[in-house]
Amino acid sequence: MVPNLQANGPGGSRQRIEEQVRHLVQRAPEVFFVLETDSSIRYANSLVERVLGYRPEEIVGTRLSLYLDQEKPENASNGLASALEDLGGAPGLIELEMKHADGTWLHPEAIGANLLGDPRVAGIGLCARDVTEQKARQEEIARQAFCDPLTALPNRALFTNRLGQALARAARHMEPVVVLFLDLDDFKAVNDCFGHGAGDRLLIAVGRRLQSCLRSEDTVARLGGDEFVILVDSARDAGYVAERILEALQTPFTLKAHAISVTASIGIAESTSPQDRCEDLLRRADAAMYRVKRNGKAHSEPFRPGSPPARALELLEPESDPGRTADRGVFKADRAGERDVRG
Repeated sequence: MVPNLQANGPGGSRQRIEEQVRHLVQRAPEVFFVLETDSSIRYANSLVERVLGYRPEEIVGTRLSLYLDQEKPENASNGLASALEDLGGAPGLIELEMKHADGTWLHPEAIGANLLGDPRVAGIGLCARDVTEQKARQEEIARQAFCDPLTALPNRALFTNRLGQALARAARHMEPVVVLFLDLDDFKAVNDCFGHGAGDRLLIAVGRRLQSCLRSEDTVARLGGDEFVILVDSARDAGYVAERILEALQTPFTLKAHAISVTASIGIAESTSPQDRCEDLLRRADAAMYRVKRNGKAHSEPFRPGSPPARALELLEPESDPGRTADRGVFKADRAGERDVRG
């Protein structure tokens, strides 16, 4: 059913205007719906079949909320109805996630207008276009900008962004922020013995294992080489997280025909002032990690004032001392099955 529209202007008839509107709406380049307040679909144009895979007659009379991701509160029946009614008279942008008839999910961008008070329509108009491909491209650009290309972990840029946000919150609430700086012991030996390709696979597996040791609110990132940093959400849990990581790394990784046992040195640094910056915390954690290296490796230590300075702002630079991993720790290679790295 086409929205109830009245003819206006000289020579116009209601039937003629409705026919013109029907012609325009049916050939519009976007999906067009007229909805009731409960999201029931009163009208859908023919493009709905090309975009969503449903014939108009199939979905008219059903609720739009049935085709949305119900895991998202804004898509649930009540939430969607409230959002539609809150549009007011002026058009507003609504982002949806809709299920295609073939089971895949699309990301339409819709302009909605609450025309319940307009007797010519007495419904809610929704004009939607599929932006799934554009959204995927945007997400890929963001992924490349903020993810390490090897491990898919957050990279330096994303980590420092989250660390900066954590420091800002900590300054407001007078709570400390804790960073762990982790460096694998003798990673260069792995590259020398098995090649850089094998070393890369080991780094990927280490990254996965580190993630398994953390909670969802913690962040682990790869700075480069064999260096990882971890932002621990709760300062009181930092020591526990470090010990859990060291324990998890005791299980050997399987690399080609060898079981590889790796250890790590972890430096722990805690913010001490509302004026602390990202580079301050990273510098302290790095200095603490170097202290671990000198004291036997394969354990964790907190930063202590007076520790010899490590690197400073270069921790935040894209190229970070590529030769730094020489002469580190002890690594073991034992014969195992013909398997690749598994975390």
